[in-house]
Amino acid sequence: ACKQNDGIGYMSTHRRAITHHTIIDSTHNVKNLLNYHNTIYAATTNGVFRQTADKQAWEPVIDGLKQEVCNTLATDSKDRIWISCGNGSVTCFEPQTEKTDIYGSHNVQGMWENVQFCQPYSNSNKLLVCVRSNDIATLDPDSWQLMRTIEKFPELKHLRHIVTACQMKDGFLVGSQNGFVWFDKQSGA
Repeated sequence: ACKQNDGIGYMSTHRRAITHHTIIDSTHNVKNLLNYHNTIYAATTNGVFRQTADKQAWEPVIDGLKQEVCNTLATDSKDRIWISCGNGSVTCFEPQTEKTDIYGSHNVQGMWENVQFCQPYSNSNKLLVCVRSNDIATLDPDSWQLMRTIEKFPELKHLRHIVTACQMKDGFLVGSQNGFVWFDKQSGA
């Protein structure tokens, strides 16, 4: 369980209360967790940390993201981890090789302020991202071109702060503070 301003708590499925509590650091607001090949990754307000099954301690993962707000973690079909950040960057991390590529506004046409989430499309090389808190876009990691949905569908401007996207078979269910919208992967709408 992610605990705001209090690290991570572990909860038994048999009990309703948190029975064991481990803190990455009390100043780290844990924003997202990812279970990946017996390792738990945590996106925090001070970078990305991981804990393997055989260790109790959390270790920082990516030097380039220390002290950065990391919002979400997601895996793609190539076994890479994608990290969205508050500084307007998207990071691709390959756990097997520890290779990291950090992409931001210098790579992509258009201004980024915050990347609330990045979700890889299944069976594709594209990412669904949320930039500027309420702008849904498709990002092509090969060309780093950003195709903003709001340009095709200005009615999406009514969405307030977008907080999440859940991938379904044919698209994404995108949740905001004032409702949900459906994003179709084929049409990009």
